[in-house]
Amino acid sequence: MIHTLWLPILLLSTSVFAAQELDRMDHPSRSSIGLPISGRVISDDRLELSLLRVQLIDLSSRRIVSDSTLNVSGGFQLPAQPIGFYEFRIVGHAGQTLYMLEIQSATTSYLEIKLPKQNLTSQPATISAQRLKHKTPKKARQQIDLATKFYKQGDRPKAIEHLLAGAAIDLDNFDILSNLGALYLKNRDPDNAFPWLDKAWQIDPNDSPNNTNLSAYYAYKDDYPKAEEFAAASLRANPNSTHARYMLAVSLLKQGKNPESARTHLDQIQGSFAPAKNLLLSLQPKE
Repeated sequence: MIHTLWLPILLLSTSVFAAQELDRMDHPSRSSIGLPISGRVISDDRLELSLLRVQLIDLSSRRIVSDSTLNVSGGFQLPAQPIGFYEFRIVGHAGQTLYMLEIQSATTSYLEIKLPKQNLTSQPATISAQRLKHKTPKKARQQIDLATKFYKQGDRPKAIEHLLAGAAIDLDNFDILSNLGALYLKNRDPDNAFPWLDKAWQIDPNDSPNNTNLSAYYAYKDDYPKAEEFAAASLRANPNSTHARYMLAVSLLKQGKNPESARTHLDQIQGSFAPAKNLLLSLQPKE
């Protein structure tokens, strides 16, 4: 039986490009106040909107600093916070995270997010025979459940701790390996991420989220041809993957390769992925 874990895909820290731009900024004190954040969540299920909440989590303390329901049209308004990095979340009625994005409060004032359709018409993802045949021991499953619990509470170190304990019991568990790699990438630790992502890839080389994370790893390492290779593989496995399309566009632009193709990829996802919209805007000629 295949168990779907809670972190199947890396949500990049704003974007590869935006992170480079932020590195060039002065680092203001935490006493400085950023911008209020307004925005709109779009969903094909209008009834769903009334059940959703948006949250802002301080990345340093993992504390929820702002929490708000959506209005009837999906709009929201979050108050200004001290300048720094935050995690923006859309949370479902059962407390499940539907969308995550890391933002910088000094530069973000508006977000528009289109939630994907719940029932996609695309074919289900192909899973490798090795992954299908794998049986997860009970003790490893207990560690996965604990990791899931702590991740949902915003405690990444504890989540990693329990995944490592699970890996010690069950080193061939694809979900443990892939999620460990994703969490290390989330913590901006690509060197620790790669061995886990690579081991997961050896078990299932066609898994779309893991290939997207490998693309992100190579982007961190400035190896954009490899980043392109894994982003393209991810997109072949799942043409609906917003993050794979974004990583493919970034890797093409960084190589100065097929800029029109990169723009097309960004244009297709800009309504549902704010970094794509921001990157498109940055590519416009300066007046």
